[in-house]
Amino acid sequence: MTRSPLWREFESGDSFLLKALRLFILVGGVFFLCFTGILELTWPQQAVLGLLTVLLAIWMDKSSSSYLVTLTLMMVSMFSTFRYGFWRISTTIKFFLDPGTNWTPLDGFFIWLLVGAEAYAFAILFLGYMQTLWPLRRTPVPLPDDPEDWPSVDLLIPTYNEPLSVVRFTALASMNIDWPADKLNVYILDDGKREEFRKFAEDAGIGYMTRDDNKHAKAGNINRAIERLDAPFVAIFDCDHVPTRSFLQVTMGWFLRDRKLAMLQTPHHFYSPDPFERNLGQFRVIPNEGELFYGIVQDGNDFWNATFFCGSCAVLRRTALDEIGGIAVETVTEDAHTSLRMQKNGWNTAYINIPQAAGLATERLSGHVKQRIRWARGMIQILRTDNPLFAPGLSGWQRLCYFNAMSHFLYALPRLIFLTAPLIYLVLGHTNVPGYWAAILAYAFPHLVLSSMTNSRIQGQHRHSFWNEIYETVLAPYIFLPTMLALINPKLGSFNVTAKGGVVNRSFFDARIAQPFLVMMIFNIIGLIIAIPRFFHIYVPFLGYYFYDGTHPGTIVMNVVWTIFNMIILGVATAVAWESQQRRQTVRVNMSVPADVILADGTVVQGTTIDLSSGGVSMTMDRPYTAAAGESIKLVFPVLDGDAMLPATIIHAGSGDLRAQFDPLTLQEEESLTMVLYSRADTWLGWGEAREIDRPLKSLGRILQLSIHGFARTFRGLMNTKKTPPKGRLATTIAPLLLFALLAGFTSRFASAQVQVPTAVSGAPGAVSDATPDGGVAARPVAPGNFDNIFALSDVGPADTIVLRGVDAYHSVYFSVPQTQVVKTATMHLKYHFSPGLIPDLSHLKVSLNGTLFATLAVHNQPTFHGTMENDLTPDQKTAATQVLNVTRDENSALLEATLTMPAEMLVHTNELTFEFIGHYTLQCEDPSHSTLWSHVDASSTIELAGSLLPLQNDLKLLPLPFYDSAVNLHPVVPIVFLSQPSPQALRAAGIVASWFGILTDYRPVHFQVSVGAALPSGNAIVIGESAADLPAALNVAGSGGPTIAMRTNPVDPYSKLLILTGDNANDLVTSAMALTLQRDLLQSDLTHIPVSGFKAPGARQPDDAPRWLSTEHDTPLGDIAQTGDLQGDGSVPIPVYMRIPPDLYLAHNPAIQNLGFHMGYRYNGIPLANESSLQVYMNGGYVSSTPMPHTEKASAKLDTVIPVPVVDMRPFSNSLMMKFIFQIAKKGKCQDTAPLNLQGTILKDSYLDIRDIPHWAILPDLELFANAGYPFTRKADLAETTVVLPDTPQPDEIELFLTFMGHFGAQTGYPVLNVTVGKNEDMKTDSQKDYIVMGTVDQPALARIDPSLPVRIDGGGLHVQDTQGFFNSLQHAWWKVRSSDHIQSGQLETAGGLPDALIEGIEWPSGSNRSVVLIALRDHTVIPTFINAFLKTSQSSEISQSVAVLHDKKFSSYRIGNDVYKVGSLSWWVRINLLFSEFPWIVVISTIVIAILMAALIRAMLRRRARARLQGND
Repeated sequence: MTRSPLWREFESGDSFLLKALRLFILVGGVFFLCFTGILELTWPQQAVLGLLTVLLAIWMDKSSSSYLVTLTLMMVSMFSTFRYGFWRISTTIKFFLDPGTNWTPLDGFFIWLLVGAEAYAFAILFLGYMQTLWPLRRTPVPLPDDPEDWPSVDLLIPTYNEPLSVVRFTALASMNIDWPADKLNVYILDDGKREEFRKFAEDAGIGYMTRDDNKHAKAGNINRAIERLDAPFVAIFDCDHVPTRSFLQVTMGWFLRDRKLAMLQTPHHFYSPDPFERNLGQFRVIPNEGELFYGIVQDGNDFWNATFFCGSCAVLRRTALDEIGGIAVETVTEDAHTSLRMQKNGWNTAYINIPQAAGLATERLSGHVKQRIRWARGMIQILRTDNPLFAPGLSGWQRLCYFNAMSHFLYALPRLIFLTAPLIYLVLGHTNVPGYWAAILAYAFPHLVLSSMTNSRIQGQHRHSFWNEIYETVLAPYIFLPTMLALINPKLGSFNVTAKGGVVNRSFFDARIAQPFLVMMIFNIIGLIIAIPRFFHIYVPFLGYYFYDGTHPGTIVMNVVWTIFNMIILGVATAVAWESQQRRQTVRVNMSVPADVILADGTVVQGTTIDLSSGGVSMTMDRPYTAAAGESIKLVFPVLDGDAMLPATIIHAGSGDLRAQFDPLTLQEEESLTMVLYSRADTWLGWGEAREIDRPLKSLGRILQLSIHGFARTFRGLMNTKKTPPKGRLATTIAPLLLFALLAGFTSRFASAQVQVPTAVSGAPGAVSDATPDGGVAARPVAPGNFDNIFALSDVGPADTIVLRGVDAYHSVYFSVPQTQVVKTATMHLKYHFSPGLIPDLSHLKVSLNGTLFATLAVHNQPTFHGTMENDLTPDQKTAATQVLNVTRDENSALLEATLTMPAEMLVHTNELTFEFIGHYTLQCEDPSHSTLWSHVDASSTIELAGSLLPLQNDLKLLPLPFYDSAVNLHPVVPIVFLSQPSPQALRAAGIVASWFGILTDYRPVHFQVSVGAALPSGNAIVIGESAADLPAALNVAGSGGPTIAMRTNPVDPYSKLLILTGDNANDLVTSAMALTLQRDLLQSDLTHIPVSGFKAPGARQPDDAPRWLSTEHDTPLGDIAQTGDLQGDGSVPIPVYMRIPPDLYLAHNPAIQNLGFHMGYRYNGIPLANESSLQVYMNGGYVSSTPMPHTEKASAKLDTVIPVPVVDMRPFSNSLMMKFIFQIAKKGKCQDTAPLNLQGTILKDSYLDIRDIPHWAILPDLELFANAGYPFTRKADLAETTVVLPDTPQPDEIELFLTFMGHFGAQTGYPVLNVTVGKNEDMKTDSQKDYIVMGTVDQPALARIDPSLPVRIDGGGLHVQDTQGFFNSLQHAWWKVRSSDHIQSGQLETAGGLPDALIEGIEWPSGSNRSVVLIALRDHTVIPTFINAFLKTSQSSEISQSVAVLHDKKFSSYRIGNDVYKVGSLSWWVRINLLFSEFPWIVVISTIVIAILMAALIRAMLRRRARARLQGND
């Protein structure tokens, strides 16, 4: 990438502004990535974000090989991982905190175990990115021209039990390193004290050292030798690592440049295949296991000055070693510990990634595993004894590099967890990953893809994709226990020498080493088998349908895919356990070296080697030759100081090729062979260049092939393996632990399945039914001074049938008689039912008034028994018999009716009507909870009261009597009289009064009968007079008194009253209305003048502070919204609580809130109960939960629980919470059951629904919020920001419409509309200061003002749909914008056929103002009464919703027309940005990529500067 001068100045300029800008970009970028990383999105939104991120990353990866792109992908990968990790942990915490989730301690253990494993993987991923951020790629530094200036070096070759055939080539190659002979001293350090080694060293002229003991193994051997030597530098080689001749010339220059350099490491190159390469046939096809470390990790460590000593192929400064007391001996990985100690003392380390030695890999998997166990144990020992995170003298980067290297070996437990995690769900039936499967996939997919892609780009040359899983899977069962033990006690364990140079005489399956893989494979197969009955409803013998979980198909599929992937990895792991035959004593190395062949007859033939070993050679010949197998030849190889001639015998002679075996060689000839085979400087260069580059999908395909092959070989190996007891120790494998744990878990799960009885619970739909129709019956015409009222029980009591159960059950209904009425006759028309199984002589229904019995209704039908008499049945037999009786009896569900005369003389103002049911179905051993014991009283039963009226005195203190009495006026109608055409202020005053009546009537809709300029009506009425002087003289209200409120007898009806509100002007009238609603304590006698100076209007209301709305600032106890007596019962009827939540609660589209917590306190008498009793909770008819109520001896104990109420069950405003006590009587045996006369339960009044701190935010238009709560106009309860626009001269029915809505708003908020504005067309302003309600017939002038903004225009010709959004309309239906549960199908609005009766339409006006206009347009004046009745009837349902509602024949139909939406409410900036990104996920993707590129560019410049300083020795 070519950088412009301006960009270079930006990257590295030294000015303060540029530095500040770079700092701002980096800090701001980190903040932005963290901010967007924790944004909560719905799974479709996250799926879009993740998919776009992955696609952009793939495009970047394919389009450029620039390191800038690599750094960018690294940051994008960390961003995706951080998003997944944060979501994963937060979702898990919510899972456990959510009272709606059912989990066991075992679930918690499994869930957190997997979270811990993932957290470890995230940390290792991030540390790995940091460690390989900038591989330094150090090159050799030239030495001084004069060899006399080169330092002396002691080269040490420690050995213990390795054969001389392995050690001799290392020693001979060391003798031939290009270094002045007097400055190079080679020593064999023989801890085996073997004579053949001493003699070889003597013959070769090599130093030989032994010691008296073998204390501290290799480290002690080296330290003893160092004590005897004095060279300033020490080179150390394992006895199988053969150095090239250029080793010291490549490495020593750096020690002369950097005087603080303590150690320089070179790669460990292996010219023989390790067990993975050999057993899988992948030698030189894929990188071996160690190549990742030496190919890139050590280069990355070098950048951070954190290269650590690997025990061989390295040079150390003697001064640094002496400073720390020599090689560390406290751990079994003395090499890494030594470098850590040197760096703690301030020394530097370095790495040159040029192979300068080669060694033998382990031959067998068992040996490989033992070697890795030692490494793992040693690194954990260092972590425990000398933790780099807390070690003094290290930089932060060094701490992280060393910590990553050590903590990497803790991968065993996480890997085993990943291999068995899906079995937690599939086999054991427990939760492993809480959350919806699609959400898990949406968050995990970009993390998995981007991390794999980025790692492939960074390290693909040295570790192919998915092979890390294979290496860890093979080793994890064996290093788990050693690492855990070392973590507990770092002193455990001993040094084990890795065997090298062996042979494998035959191919065989190592069943012992494969044991843990086989165990895990078996359980994974079981998991796949069990997935079938989990997905399909299949009967499993002995288990029934226990495994079936078909309601979660996505979860099953995801776990199955996970299991299949684990099976693929385990298949390869078992394939590695199939040891391939290796008979050759020496390893052949592919190399092309020119050589001459001197045949037995002296002919010289030139050729080139194909491969070469210490035992023989294979060659291609330049020309045909004549020779036979068995003939002796001489092979001549070029070496640095001449030619090397080696004797050999032909094994095979072809026309163009030759294979020969070396004859026994002299020591000089072995030295020559060593120089040809191992010592050339370029011997090991370019070994990996022939390998194909990593392609993740291709790599996965290769692994799949190897896995299939491994399964076949495993089966074959198991069939052929002799059944010998395993020789491994318990500490080396966890197979027994795996087997025991999984079997124990399954057994416990199955055992619990035998005792748990599945319970099927059916819930009612969550929607609330429509409001009950007006049940009142019109009174009969009566003479003046008399009354005749008829009302139904549903008007004064429960809307549903009264159910009486048990042997003695009762229910009371309360009603009132107005103080102005003297009842002379009272008649009840009762409708009721009896159970057909009752005994007539013992069963009856008693009706009492205020404690006085006035009627007893007997049972007339005789029950019929079949079979054994019930008297002789045990409780269990009675239950069975009940089921028979319910089928065989002649059920009589006929409605019974009776006309009862009530004692009128017993009636008072407030009356209690009690129904008591006495029921019996048998003469002996009666079960008081038997289902036969019931009686119903129909709620449509009526009471008729008739009598004479008493005149009421004029006294304002009686208000609201006689205009409204909550106990009497069941269907309130309030006449309002305007003596002349009202002004806007007069209408405002009437609206305030109407809202006051709405507050009083609450859930009972109030109607207003409006008259303008007409004669006074009969009955009670409200008179609105703008000027007291204009009032009729008969009302006797004097003028010039300011705001006035008076009560007068109606001149046309002496038994009725008029409430008069007036003043000297319109403003006084408004003051009178305010005083009436707010300060009735000012009202005295029959007339009160409100002192203007003494009346203070209340302060402005705050948003969402309506008194009847549950507060989000504090808890609202149920005792504040329901009477204490209404919160208790005997279980015969539910306990209802009606509540209003703020209509703009941010619930519907808030992914952070799935449930609301209902904190329920309760008591019950549990003494006579069985443990099956429960307290059921319903929200809006939808079943929520059942709380067990077991038998207890503490009947008065206060209990509490938190019930999760699903948000999807909540209505936007008015909600009905039902609690039902389900009492089940304990069965004590035949004739021992007690009557449930003392059953009682109560919901404590301090219970509350927790909506605290939920934001207020509504997406409009939403006519359901308007119909339910008057929102957004009632956002401020006094309607301070609302103007109601009426026609210029509103007609009485239009005024009635206006007053109806004001009353409705007051009823819903509990506060009068004190600051509402009433205006006309010209009062509609575009200054975004007001919300408007426009109401009237279709000729309303204001329609023309808003007509262009209406999605549905209305005029005399009908409805006209218009597009207000244009091109962007189609984008509004993007599937990711809402959760799947929120999709709605837009209705088709019928525009043909003329005008509907009425139209309600909500829009934003002016556009972009977040201000609302709701249009209520009626066809003509005749439909206004129909509209009012229909609106009040359906206002608390969802019939009026969406953006347009149309009334046809008393029924509303709602539609979403257009897609313009706006938001009203208050959200934090955090949530607002969350909403923006939720709606447009691509913004997050683009922003993340751009910021990642900018940050990558700056980080690259910083890394480049650090690398330059590091290579110059300034770090």
